[in-house]
Amino acid sequence: MRVTTFLLAGLALTAACRGGDGDGTDGTNTEDIVDTELLEQVGAEWQTKANLDNMTVELVTDARDCDVPRWWFAQPYNYNPETLKGDGIHMVDLSYPIDQFEENTPRIVMYNIEQDGTYTLAGLEWYFEPPGQEPLAEQPTLFGVPMDGMMEPHVPGRQQLHYDLHGWIWITSPDNDYGYFNAFNEAMEPPPFWWDYEPTVFDSFKFFDPTVREGLGYVMGDCADTEGVRYTNDALVGQLDPFAPDTLFYDVNGIWLGQQWTIHESEVTEVPTLHEQTFAGPDADGNYYLRTWMGSRVNPDGMFADSHRFVSCNEPAIPADCM
Repeated sequence: MRVTTFLLAGLALTAACRGGDGDGTDGTNTEDIVDTELLEQVGAEWQTKANLDNMTVELVTDARDCDVPRWWFAQPYNYNPETLKGDGIHMVDLSYPIDQFEENTPRIVMYNIEQDGTYTLAGLEWYFEPPGQEPLAEQPTLFGVPMDGMMEPHVPGRQQLHYDLHGWIWITSPDNDYGYFNAFNEAMEPPPFWWDYEPTVFDSFKFFDPTVREGLGYVMGDCADTEGVRYTNDALVGQLDPFAPDTLFYDVNGIWLGQQWTIHESEVTEVPTLHEQTFAGPDADGNYYLRTWMGSRVNPDGMFADSHRFVSCNEPAIPADCM
């Protein structure tokens, strides 16, 4: 009942705010034109399905007949501070064909980020690339709402021409000028630490390339469950440079997961911080450390968690030509 009440209240508030006439063309949709019963069912189902605790490593077969992880974690947080348009962190479900769409099979789940780096479920996105990359004769609709598009790819190389529709089922705002079903939501805004964290995320994409990390002096170590395979650079310990972590973490397939900054307690007079987060420790060796899981797999306990419970040294191997 909580989900139902919230959905109907969100729809009514948006219509009142925008002053729409209820025809659905401006994103201010009301009960009269939206299949709210079906929307509520989908929301209830996905509130459980999109719980990060359930997103263990699960392989699915993609269009190339490759076995790949079902969930693709798309960093960084989508937000434009000039326009106040945001739609958060995206988790993409690769388990069904991209050239089909149905109300109960949204392809993308959107999350907000809290100050401590944990994630809050925000909304769903329905995404569709039409066969042959040709526009449909009639605009596709979901819940009685026309999808947006066709539109150019937002991520070249990973997308083509497509239609999509956003639904802010769990997080919305009475001041959301964009409408309940619009691509953006004024309630979606990253926490203050994000402005320093985001450049670090972009810079760290270089660690996907093994030749880069080897050239920077990282040495491969052992694998440990909840951490992955460690690569360390002892020369960087104690520097606390946001763009030069002393430790990198990878899964058994060599996919970058996150990183760590370390400093010994003898080198500081107080507990250090980075990205507005307080370091853990000191550990048994007297080290303070901060881990950030900013790589290719979301951490259900948050991006600054001490460990990653879904990382295992016995994960299935992915063929190299499928990476």
